[in-house]
Amino acid sequence: MLPSDLAFTLLLPSGEASHHDLRLNQTDSDAYAILTSVLGFLAVPRLISTMDLDYDARLVRNRGIIEKFNW
Repeated sequence: MLPSDLAFTLLLPSGEASHHDLRLNQTDSDAYAILTSVLGFLAVPRLISTMDLDYDARLVRNRGIIEKFNW
């Protein structure tokens, strides 16, 4: 049972995002069904405060790897 005041975020990729980012089609294999099922139930049950954010850092995506740069 979840409490009624629990804050969480659901990450639900669209079909277009799955095809564009993951290069998956519905007819390719069972990997499409497995990934969409797993990602559809992925949740972050935590409220993120602005105090937790590092304003002196910038995230840059490079070849699928997220790198952190301090400015």
